[in-house]
Amino acid sequence: MPTAHLMTFRPALLNCNIIWSGLKAVAKIRAVLLDLDGTLRDTKELIYGSIERALKIRTGKDFTREDMEPYIHHHREVYKGLVGEEGLEEFDKVYTQMIRAEILSTKLFEGVNDLLQELHKSGYRLALVSSAREGEKYLREHGIHEHFEVLAGAHDVAKLKPHPEPVELALKKLGVASDEAVMVGDMTADMLSAKEAGVPYRVGITHGFGTAEQLQEAGATHIIVRLAELPPILRGLT
Repeated sequence: MPTAHLMTFRPALLNCNIIWSGLKAVAKIRAVLLDLDGTLRDTKELIYGSIERALKIRTGKDFTREDMEPYIHHHREVYKGLVGEEGLEEFDKVYTQMIRAEILSTKLFEGVNDLLQELHKSGYRLALVSSAREGEKYLREHGIHEHFEVLAGAHDVAKLKPHPEPVELALKKLGVASDEAVMVGDMTADMLSAKEAGVPYRVGITHGFGTAEQLQEAGATHIIVRLAELPPILRGLT
């Protein structure tokens, strides 16, 4: 009797960016999306202080940081959340004038240059996903723009984080699928935006605006306290 041969069929790998772990297909991480304020540059005191002063000028009232915290992902949202729509444009002008003089000279967090160089050399494609208006100018001023292929800033979208539009735009510009990316940010808005956009890995960093607990509640899959902790996490995902 002829010997029976068992044939093992494997799924065709139509996408070279798919790897197989057991019986589960896992997308290879190709892109890292990075927030700016509170993630790459240390602007917490500048932003809070400028909003406090602008609110005082426009309303005559003193607001605490606890009052502002739920809306701190953007200064306009702080005003709308605490005051309303009336006078918003005037507040925006006052705030912008205050922060413009200092924002470009704000220091990068320790280890930013080393991190970007390592990520670039490792083949990750980088995008800046920020609500900052002068993000591109800041990157150039500090000599790190060459590491970023894509910028999704306040002028590029109709809706800011926590809406998924900024993350979705960055992914579209990079030409990568959502499950091929990692989001890194310090605010709950970063985590929520990435989660809604379908990004499976969301790294929250605690040296900015959000606490570990807040970031985890918003959907962070990993928590770090220093940027140097990011590369080992990425290696573990790929």
